[in-house]
Order: sequence, then C-alpha cells, then structure tokens
Amino acid sequence: MDFKELETFMKLLACGTYSLTAKELFISQPTVTTRIQALENELGVVLLKRSGKGYCPTEAGNVLAGYAEKILQMQDECLKTFSRMGLKSGVLRIGATALGTYILPDVTRKFKERYPDTKLFFAISNTSEALDSLKNGLVDVLVVPFSAGDEKKDEFHFIHVGHDSLVLVTSTENPIAKLKKVRIHDLRQERFIVREQGSYTRRIFEKWLHKNGFDSCNIAEIEQSEAIYRAVAQNAGISLLSTLSLRFRDPSIKALDAEGFPVLRQVYVVTRSNQKYDPLVSAFSIFVEEFMEEYEGYPAV
Repeated sequence: MDFKELETFMKLLACGTYSLTAKELFISQPTVTTRIQALENELGVVLLKRSGKGYCPTEAGNVLAGYAEKILQMQDECLKTFSRMGLKSGVLRIGATALGTYILPDVTRKFKERYPDTKLFFAISNTSEALDSLKNGLVDVLVVPFSAGDEKKDEFHFIHVGHDSLVLVTSTENPIAKLKKVRIHDLRQERFIVREQGSYTRRIFEKWLHKNGFDSCNIAEIEQSEAIYRAVAQNAGISLLSTLSLRFRDPSIKALDAEGFPVLRQVYVVTRSNQKYDPLVSAFSIFVEEFMEEYEGYPAV
C-alpha cells in the first residue's frame, strides 16, 4: 500500500468513475484500475461496487476511506513540518505563466518574510515555453494551470495546490455587459482578443470558439495578459481571463455570465520527475497552496 494508491482511491470516491478519476489525476484509466486492484489484493477485500453509472464504496471501502483520509492528512502535515525545518537559505528559479503574476507577489513576500536568506528568481512565459524551460533545467519549479483531460507528461512531477477559473470579460461600456445571462448568439458580432500560440488560455479559448462556430470571427492577438486586460478595459474586445486577475476590481471591466463559463482549471507546482527532494521547492509549494486556499473563496463572476 502506498500514498498514490490511497490518493487514487479517495479521488475515485469523490469522482464516482474511473474515467473522471484518471482525468482529475492526469493519469491513464488503466493506472487507476491497477492501483485500486493493488489495494484490494493487499487487503483481501472488495473496495468498490457499481452504483448507477458509477462506483461507490463497499463497507470495507468506507472503512479504508476513514483511514486513508487520516493517513493522507498526516502525510501532508509531515511534509510541511520537515519542509520548514532546517530551511535557511538557497536559490530557487521559478517559472510561471501569466497566472503566476497574480500569485507570486503575495507568495514571495510571505516566503521571504519566513526565509529572508533565500534568493528567488522568476521567468514569466506561456505554458509551452515554461514546460520547456523546466525540462531543460533553466528553472527549478513552475506554477502553471491545467484542466482535466490535459496531457500530464511522466517527465514532470505535479503537486496540486488549488484551482482557478477562466471567465469571459468585457468593458462595462460594451452593451453586452448589461445582459444578466449572455447566450452564444449575443456574441456573434463581437471581437475576441486571444493570447499568442503556446498559451494555455488561448488553447482553451480556441476550443470554445471552434465548438460554438466562431471559426471566422473577428480576432485580435495580444501576447501579454496585462495588455489584454487594458485592451478589454478600453472596449477593444472580449477576452478570456483568470478570475485571479479580477481580484482587485477594475470598475471598467465586467466578468460575463456566459454559456460554457467559467472554465475550472487546476493549479500545480511542477518539478522534474528525476529531481531529488528539495526542501526549498517543498516549502515554496506549501506557500502557493496556502495562497490558493485563501483565494478560492473569491467569486468567479
């Protein structure tokens, strides 16, 4: 029995199906099956039974769930305790997407207060470039978002720290901002502002545009999220932004209650799979997780 097997079991109880569990954990469905079977074989019991279209725990499964919750909580507390012990100095090169520009200022301020002798360096890029930088050793750790179903490469180790949402935003000067509920047909004549190729947000936006028949719509491309934010504020078009960027309300920008939104995405601290345990990375992950826990009470729209 190991932590990954217990984590998979608990996630399956929450999701109800093997397929959704695989998507949530960024692993294959056969891997989910293997881990559950390993638990059942070791314990000599059946842990799950069919219930409608999904699965629910057997009596033995409920017993294991109680223990697993405590074990995983103790593991988390243990890692946090030892990460904070003996950490006095070090250098950490942090890569991040635009999402990081809203997370890192608060995180690094608190991190430096706790560990004043550490040195932190940052590189902001799109998701594709950030993963390449980590793979090539140009940074030690990433803060990046992913959605269920995105490919999770074995060469990286993903530490889940929270979630974020993407919403359609527009200027309050745009008549569409007055609509309580925005339908697809309301957006047909609008201009859309998208990120550059390689951006995770652009990929999400393009999927939505294609799904809803906006393939030949009016599109403008801008590389930086902050530049997009300003363009939206000046009524240059509608775009897709993280709710984190709306934490400090700009009265000239409104998040739309639109069909298909918000899009939930998970936020991860990412390291290389072959990277040895680093207390600096572990401590940094904890600070990002604590920030996300505070943030997640912020409304999406």
